[in-house]
Amino acid sequence: MGEVCAITKDAEKRGSIFPRGFADRGPEFTLSPMLFNLSTKPNDVAVVDANGVITRGELASAIAAGAGHLRSLGVAEKDVVLVSVELSIRAVIALLAARATGALACAVNHHQLEAAAAKLSPKLIIGSEPVEGHTVVSLDALGTGGEKWTEPALDGAWGIHTSGSTGEPKTVVLSAATESHLTSSTISTIGYRADDEVYMTLPFSHILGLSQIWICLSAGCTLHLPPPDLPVMQLAKWAGEATMIPAIPVHMRMLSMARRKPPLRMVTLGGQVTMPEDRLL
Repeated sequence: MGEVCAITKDAEKRGSIFPRGFADRGPEFTLSPMLFNLSTKPNDVAVVDANGVITRGELASAIAAGAGHLRSLGVAEKDVVLVSVELSIRAVIALLAARATGALACAVNHHQLEAAAAKLSPKLIIGSEPVEGHTVVSLDALGTGGEKWTEPALDGAWGIHTSGSTGEPKTVVLSAATESHLTSSTISTIGYRADDEVYMTLPFSHILGLSQIWICLSAGCTLHLPPPDLPVMQLAKWAGEATMIPAIPVHMRMLSMARRKPPLRMVTLGGQVTMPEDRLL
């Protein structure tokens, strides 16, 4: 499996948050298949949010446009790009555009933004909130398409800025190899299918939420993102057509209480200990 590395004193001394040897990976380390097959079935819906839908072909074009704009602003491989965004199609574009430049794309929520910016010294921030001393690029500035899709750089990676619930907040780096391994192993082990309708409410700042982007786009299924501030009691109603839901136990409780349950074939659980009342049956 690829390397997962937290910021350490040694890394800080070296002036880099990347694991040792990160830039010297051999050819056996490959990108997630997601980043190569978006042109497959370009008219299929890739992501749905409260404002509309985007197809796989449109998403590929938008990522290319966004990555081109970020490069024009000086973003290069090994730079850090913070992405402070809500669950939306625009957020998916921003995250994958940053990833496609070969930079470290780090998704954070607005509560984490200032602390993460101070610790990581990003090249720029994609979001809507000003952060003193840093360049902030709006989601709308990334463009909507029109550029030719090109394969992203091999050395891109992801950063997860942890909440600090088990200690001091830190950033965990996921290499391209980790991305590829996690994506392919999850699809094969859990059994994601191209006809799945995946409804997801976990934030992109959490690995369980962020990884759904790679997994769903690689498997060819449709990723549904919730409207802003969706009450957890309304989960079953919103996800009425879901075949899969990446969930935490509180979601299971809400689904078990619903009179009309979605046509689920699978629920994946993570993040908390399950209880007897969490059973759907």
